Amino acid sequence: MHGSRTLLIFLHGATSSGIELRQYLSLIPIDKKGNTFMDELGLSNIDILTPTSTAIPYAPNMGIATNVWYNRDENFQSAGLDDTSPEDTSGIDASLDRILELLQSTLQSNLNQPYDHVFIGGFSMGGGLTLNILSRIVEFQAASNNKMRGLFTIGSFLPNNGRGIQSLSIPKEGVSSSTLIPLPLPLLMMHGESDDMIHCQWGKGTATNMLLHGVDVRFQTYSDTGHEITETMLQDVLGFMSDVELHYATDSLQLSMNDAKERVNNNLANGGTSHVLPSDTHSK
Repeated sequence: MHGSRTLLIFLHGATSSGIELRQYLSLIPIDKKGNTFMDELGLSNIDILTPTSTAIPYAPNMGIATNVWYNRDENFQSAGLDDTSPEDTSGIDASLDRILELLQSTLQSNLNQPYDHVFIGGFSMGGGLTLNILSRIVEFQAASNNKMRGLFTIGSFLPNNGRGIQSLSIPKEGVSSSTLIPLPLPLLMMHGESDDMIHCQWGKGTATNMLLHGVDVRFQTYSDTGHEITETMLQDVLGFMSDVELHYATDSLQLSMNDAKERVNNNLANGGTSHVLPSDTHSK
């Protein structure tokens, strides 16, 4: 929405970089006018950050150091959702810490023109890290001053026994409220039906797990699409952010109207005089 200011953090896939992702988003037209994703962000007052992960030894790459958000078992592609190999939780947390620090520093340096909305998403492993944000969503909401609005993934999944899934447990008596997941945070998961690297069924299985645990998830598939970021997917990311922002704007307007009505009623109850609200004059 043009009247608000939005921050988008977009995370690259394994062995890539933030620079490569940004270049791709700057080159591929996504509409009939020839506008790229970056063009559309500028027109919508959305700032984008595309950080690069740290290079670490990566088992599927014969242990050679490369840009990844966390390590994986060398056979993760054959195991899929049923992967029971030890999860690189320390690597996941280190990367989440980096994104958290990036979010905090960016918001701190923009206090004069604060952001109204924050979205985080990613492709492939970047999407996997995005899904793991749910295990620490309370920290991210606090860091964003409760401006976190939604998450999205492209060609991503989490194994069934992964912490990102296991953290979505049903609240139990005696569990601290600080550990609970704010379930209404919307999640858009997109997946190519012909993805032969991260199979579409894995993404669907992850989305099902999320849904069963109360997450507001929408899973969209794309025909004739492999392990890639397409123009249509980018259009859907923009549509997703716009819809969520509109929802918050509508809720905010309703709250403001309710507050105004309550003040008028309190004034009348105390013997005061009723005044026509400015917005009412336009409806007569």
